[in-house]
Amino acid sequence: GGDCEEPLMLDWMKACFLFPFTRNHTGLGTRFQEPWAYSISAKETLAKYIRLRYQFLPYLYNLFAEQEEKGDPILRPLFYEFDGDFDQITDQFFVGPYILQAPIVKPKAKSRSVILPGDEPWFDANSGEWIKNGKLKIKASNGETPLFFRNGAIIPTSLSHVPGEPVSLSRPEIHIFVAPCTSGSESVLYRADDGISFDYRSGKRCALDIRVEWDPHSVNVFVRNLVSGFGDIHYGFVFHVGDRKCSVNGEALNLNPVQISLTGNSICARTNLCSDRFTSTFATSKEVKK
Repeated sequence: GGDCEEPLMLDWMKACFLFPFTRNHTGLGTRFQEPWAYSISAKETLAKYIRLRYQFLPYLYNLFAEQEEKGDPILRPLFYEFDGDFDQITDQFFVGPYILQAPIVKPKAKSRSVILPGDEPWFDANSGEWIKNGKLKIKASNGETPLFFRNGAIIPTSLSHVPGEPVSLSRPEIHIFVAPCTSGSESVLYRADDGISFDYRSGKRCALDIRVEWDPHSVNVFVRNLVSGFGDIHYGFVFHVGDRKCSVNGEALNLNPVQISLTGNSICARTNLCSDRFTSTFATSKEVKK
């Protein structure tokens, strides 16, 4: 309610751009507060986070599917994912199991403290660097928000989005985050359907089982086509894994360097999107039975 000033609008949008429900409206007799109602720099920041939300919609959509099937919440307190004395931390939260957000929520704050839980490093979306777990201080910035990816995170995003058109769930760009000098495995179930109706309940849905196994020298991705009720899924990968060798279903990838921007500076990654791109029929029937 009331008139929202520019700094508050920026903080709100950056805090809630990955919320299950994100909305900006105003009341009768109050100021206009669409993105273009503020300064040019504010409009650019607000537009950036609106676009970034659309980019992450495949990840959010699959969290909704998980919530329907298993009951896991989309937004989660730290103690939902990690053991520890986190019950008093109310200004940090998980978006699903892989993304940790710590927005600036105090007016005119120049910095804030962030807790990175667990025993492994976290990927800083602002800098593209792996940060040691524990407590750190982050400087506030009008155009950035503290956002971190868990080691082993598998994040499906939208390859491209035309404003005004629905995001296609059938052409995901799958980001894989693996910290240096670590070994482990992680898996997710990726679903694609029309994104609008309840037809998926009558079988019109695709599902891929995506498993990532890694060690200090290599990252191996295994994809199985589980359900094909909505046609093929065409997918590519973006690897945030350093200079490790990467493969999909045993096939070595010829990766190309790429610059991307998430919540901060342009960061380096490697991708197969300019060369090999797979479909959900990549897995053989024998592999599906396994």
